[in-house]
Amino acid sequence: MEVEKDVRGAGRICNHIGGKGEIGMMLNHTVCQAGTIGTSLLNHSLDDAAPQANQVIQFSCNEESLARELGLYCYPIRSYVISNPGDIFQTGKELEPGLTWLQDHFSRVGITCAKDIIFDYSFDWAKEYPQHKLSVFFFGKEAHAVRPHMDRLHATEFFNNKNNVIELAHSLGVQTAQTDMFSSVNEIDLAKYRHMQFPLAVKIANSVSGLGFEKCDSFDQLVTVVDRIAAIPTETPFQIQPFLDGSIFFSAQWWINGPLNFAPITGTQNFIEGDANHAGNWGGWKIPHQELFDFTHSMTEAASLFGLCDWVGFDVALHQGQFYLMECNPRYTGAAYPYVAVQKLFGKKEALETFWAHKNYAVNRSSIDGFHLNGLEFDPKKQEGWIVINPGPLTVGDGKVGMLWIGEKENYLQAEDELRSWLS
Repeated sequence: MEVEKDVRGAGRICNHIGGKGEIGMMLNHTVCQAGTIGTSLLNHSLDDAAPQANQVIQFSCNEESLARELGLYCYPIRSYVISNPGDIFQTGKELEPGLTWLQDHFSRVGITCAKDIIFDYSFDWAKEYPQHKLSVFFFGKEAHAVRPHMDRLHATEFFNNKNNVIELAHSLGVQTAQTDMFSSVNEIDLAKYRHMQFPLAVKIANSVSGLGFEKCDSFDQLVTVVDRIAAIPTETPFQIQPFLDGSIFFSAQWWINGPLNFAPITGTQNFIEGDANHAGNWGGWKIPHQELFDFTHSMTEAASLFGLCDWVGFDVALHQGQFYLMECNPRYTGAAYPYVAVQKLFGKKEALETFWAHKNYAVNRSSIDGFHLNGLEFDPKKQEGWIVINPGPLTVGDGKVGMLWIGEKENYLQAEDELRSWLS
């Protein structure tokens, strides 16, 4: 049902929208900390988390064209899966048909979620529900304005900067790739790189979705990329690392309740397309969960003392048998949404052992009206099949849907071929 403005309750407000120009944080207490927090208001709008145009070094864009190209304006609905009965979920009115479809879909596959919906992303709703925990995609300035937490705000800003994370890792003795860090292009001596071994990776210190990343195969290409950074109106911190060819990229996911109060959630592996494009995630028993937790433990401990809270992910590269810390996501990661679905279906311990994979897929239709999976939907009895996590792009006519597959790992590629054939 829709929630009127005078409704009250001790619950969880899920607001995963974020604020413009910020990289945000997403929370889910009732799955990871069952029964200890209560319900929340969830608002997972991605404005806080959306990449800014000045973080993109691959192509020219403004904020509006970038948001449209990425489709992020319709992504908050993917966070519905982490809500629970008793929560209040915020989403956009334009996503109502997708939410109705998702509610029926989740009912069939066995996932329970919030029933109370607010079709409005305003953070001011948090003031109307003071007893609800506010669950946001990113703890930025808009979330802080309605639920002040200065330590958490500063910690989120700190860990969202790749240079800060590398420096902290060095101080803690956590292995990273050799990294040259710059607060602006005025600090770089390009001549130093003329005779260095390529490829090299250039990374904007504050970026998301790989948009601030560029692989340079030659010195001339490096000069071009640095020139692009120099053209950004404001001083832009960045870093240069060796490109770790042949690496496997993992994420160690943690839950932080407060200072020195944290617990591991899961390890996941990225699907990578091209040089470093993040195409999705997978998890299960073949992920080196414990090794990832051990490697990132000291970073998580420090993050808890800084003031980070809730879901945090550390990106880790496995290169020639060694782990290298790459960066921190001080928020829910893209892998979190599908993983919570798996955890809801199978339980916390079993979810670590269950194979799952999540990607976005093109759909040859312009609307979610009449959309169905033609027998490919997850079957609770067989414990195998497809679950829709993000119907947002399809709902607004962008012809794309975020899909989770659960089942035996050796069946995945065939199942993916069948799905693509049906969606095309």
